[in-house]
Amino acid sequence: MVRLLMSVVLFPLLSSVCSNALLPEYTVEFIVIPANLPVEASVYITGNVDALGNWGAPGTVLEKRNNDSWITRVPVKHGTELEYKITLGSWDTEALAEDGRVPENSYLHVICDTTITLHVPAWKPGLIKSDDGKPSQSLCSVTFRVESDAVPPGDTVYISGNHEKLGNWQAGIVELDDQHDKAWSTTLEFSKGTYLEYKFTLGTWSQEALTADGEIPDNSRLNVQGDETIRVRVPAWSDWEH
Repeated sequence: MVRLLMSVVLFPLLSSVCSNALLPEYTVEFIVIPANLPVEASVYITGNVDALGNWGAPGTVLEKRNNDSWITRVPVKHGTELEYKITLGSWDTEALAEDGRVPENSYLHVICDTTITLHVPAWKPGLIKSDDGKPSQSLCSVTFRVESDAVPPGDTVYISGNHEKLGNWQAGIVELDDQHDKAWSTTLEFSKGTYLEYKFTLGTWSQEALTADGEIPDNSRLNVQGDETIRVRVPAWSDWEH
């Protein structure tokens, strides 16, 4: 009876394993064409199968071609639901989309040999270092200038965002300097390629910058590519405390 039970349990399991082993294997070729690639950086792909590191960074390194594209080929079983992303070796240096946002995972249902070509316009700033341990990306000066007739006397304008130099979303950390012409500004340095999201407040999230129709706007976004000045006109501020 025990022997029969073991046979009943093991036979479906062994059948499943053997069936999976007999599945045809295909080659998926990934070609990455990167823009704004930092000096000495390499391109990696990571995903949900062993050949791509099972989401572990850095994943699989791609080989550079003479035309500045990067390539790798990985074996994948028929029917695999493949998910993957491109990085420069860590999640701190993930590929960004055209709008500067982190994209969703890319997907591929594998049913044949396939070539995927990916264009990468930008990267998260990450912790990219050159061989001497210094940042390999050049620094860019970004000036944020806020103009507003609605700032109460004695109040100060702040910027807050997704970077430590922007206070990591703490509302009252990074103060702008009063220019005494109903304008406030600050100049900060970021590595080229840094992706920023930010907002302006009067020091708390209950006093956030509003649009002309009195709405709270979406985060402002910037993919830093050089020295520049960002001018923002704020017609009103929220006042939830009063």
